[in-house]
Amino acid sequence: MTDDFLKDFGMSQAEHSALVQLARASTFDDGSKLARLRTQQRYADKGKAIADILSSFQGLRSAAGISSVILDLKQDPARSSDWETILERFYGDPILIRSRVVWLAFQAALRADAKFALEVAPARSHENTLTGNLIRGLTAESDLWSSHAAGLLSRIKAPLTFESADISVGGGEQKTGGDFVIIIDLEEETEVAADQNSTAANLLAPRRGHQIVPIVFQAKRFVGGTADISQWHEKRGYQFNKLRKTRCASSYIFYENGDVEIKAASLPIVKPVQHCRPITVETHTRVFERSTDFATYLLWAINDPVAFPRAPSREDAMNMVSASVQADSFRRIVFLGNTDGLRNLYTEALRNLKQEIAEQNRPSTPTASSADVEAGQSDVDTDPPPPLNGFW
Repeated sequence: MTDDFLKDFGMSQAEHSALVQLARASTFDDGSKLARLRTQQRYADKGKAIADILSSFQGLRSAAGISSVILDLKQDPARSSDWETILERFYGDPILIRSRVVWLAFQAALRADAKFALEVAPARSHENTLTGNLIRGLTAESDLWSSHAAGLLSRIKAPLTFESADISVGGGEQKTGGDFVIIIDLEEETEVAADQNSTAANLLAPRRGHQIVPIVFQAKRFVGGTADISQWHEKRGYQFNKLRKTRCASSYIFYENGDVEIKAASLPIVKPVQHCRPITVETHTRVFERSTDFATYLLWAINDPVAFPRAPSREDAMNMVSASVQADSFRRIVFLGNTDGLRNLYTEALRNLKQEIAEQNRPSTPTASSADVEAGQSDVDTDPPPPLNGFW
């Protein structure tokens, strides 16, 4: 591809070539392919199911990506491609995805997934340690991809931001059923000329503006094909039921990890709580049934506003995932987006939210007539107002 062609995509030939080569070296290397192969072998048609999910994300495609899909269908309408083929054909090149930051984030997540399965998951660990290692891996990969796309990201003024904070105080995990939270915060990038001027421009998804997607995750270890989701508290009941009540998307993230070393661990697997049968029916869930790998799950969240409720503001996002402003409700919170300083922005949002709730809960001075006072009656309701939606 020449510079004249690629300038409509907002990048030079050298930048494009470097990103494609990095994808081949880190996302589609032998180790990453092996980790995905081991995962898809765990359950009948797992690879095809994930390939089908990835094929369905039409809303993320650029005009070039849509044209590529159309050309592929014309050449062989009945063709059914596997997981690896779909990844390379539709996600191996940044010009095929409308948002450059989304493409970079997906590549980082794919590589972090694979390294976790190959290097972290085999040795016995606690869920908290495994989650910490996964988040650190995502941070490192995001930094790597950001450095390789520094010039491009600087021009479009949309950095790849991946920040996390450990806020494990107050014992909130048992209150909400959540273990960690990811908030995807994406400002829509400026449309490039390649999309505006393409003959496929009318097939592009509608512009989406600013998207804020909060997601609650509960981490579980498993061995074999099933995981125990029956955790129960004598006062709060089943953790599963708490997860189902969140206003935002909530899912289990399963790490294949046991008391002895696992030589060929799968990728981290994410299963929406709604895809699990009621806890009164089954106390264990099939890990690989109606689930997907972590990287694909993040892409699904960005693509699907129906399955993943959006928050209208950062304060609302914190409200959707929190159980109490008096005690934090999850151990870790991760911010993924294309705005600098997301951690500070959400710290301010949480501060504003606490202040708003404190003002709503501030008792008002009763104003009753002397006759009412003498009778011991008043029309004033002295009970505190109900909490904001999303708080238990």
